[in-house]
Amino acid sequence: MHGNVTLKEIAAACGVSVSAVSQILNNKPGDFSSPQTKQKVMETARQMGYKKSFSYSLLHGGKTSTVAVMVHMQRGMYEEYITDLILQLTQELEKKEYSSYVAVMGNDAGTNLKKVREYIARGVGHFIMLNRPRGYAEISAAIHQAKAAETGIHPWHERCVVADFHKAFSNLLSYIRSRVGENYRFLTNTPVVCPVRLSVFAWQYPALSQEKLFQKYFRYLFPIAEIPEEFPNEAFDSGCRTVMELLQKEKNIKALVCVNDAFAIGAAAGVRKLGLQVGKDILIAGCNNDKTTRFAADPISSIDFGWRKMAPLLAEKALTDSPCREFFEAELIIRE
Repeated sequence: MHGNVTLKEIAAACGVSVSAVSQILNNKPGDFSSPQTKQKVMETARQMGYKKSFSYSLLHGGKTSTVAVMVHMQRGMYEEYITDLILQLTQELEKKEYSSYVAVMGNDAGTNLKKVREYIARGVGHFIMLNRPRGYAEISAAIHQAKAAETGIHPWHERCVVADFHKAFSNLLSYIRSRVGENYRFLTNTPVVCPVRLSVFAWQYPALSQEKLFQKYFRYLFPIAEIPEEFPNEAFDSGCRTVMELLQKEKNIKALVCVNDAFAIGAAAGVRKLGLQVGKDILIAGCNNDKTTRFAADPISSIDFGWRKMAPLLAEKALTDSPCREFFEAELIIRE
């Protein structure tokens, strides 16, 4: 069937009321239909060629079948795990007949808030946060004021789907320490280290203050230019330069744990330039399990956040208004 299919026609085909069809197709709160009924209505509507009217929804102050996927900074569009997650999310949302905007946030909080308000004016009813953008408090308030749904991938979001890497990172440090003792360093590109990593270090070294931990185990990578499209090359060069200088200063180092895989690949190149062998002379680990580490000639361990597992669950939860705090464990990948 083609043309303008009505809710009444779908209701008749399914043997339910028009109001039930409206609640299901518009994802309205207070819908108590069974999962079987919801599936039947959605499938019948699809087969009959039903399409929601964006203009009708907007004219009546309603929401459209659109989702805004919010990337917290421009550099994120050049990080493999972010682009992979976005691609999988948009595919999952399309299966549910939702369109997607990919909204890249910047460094100005006011501009970010204006952008979010524009999406709200377009009828976006669901926002997926891939991190915390500048001006997040005001952005979140605007989303809630518009009675839209907000879901994130970090536990600080009220509604979230989280790949918890506390255990994986703890196991990674334990593995490194079992192989090289305390002769390792953690390489970070920012003085603000994520709380999960800090908590793992604090748990493994309860007698050391945070200041002592930083002095002994943390080293800073060479700064990179804030040019988003140059991030992969800049991260590689930073990792390479940092490691070449560090290993000549601290010759007892036998392992390097990098903040992410982009820097780890560069670190491996630095090890090779010094005539050393990755995996034999120096162990290297990163984070995100990017393709660059999965298919690298050097054995680089990493942490896999399970983005393929996350995307379907995140798409499902993002389209509801119900409470949601879903956690699953990231996986440690050891390569030797």
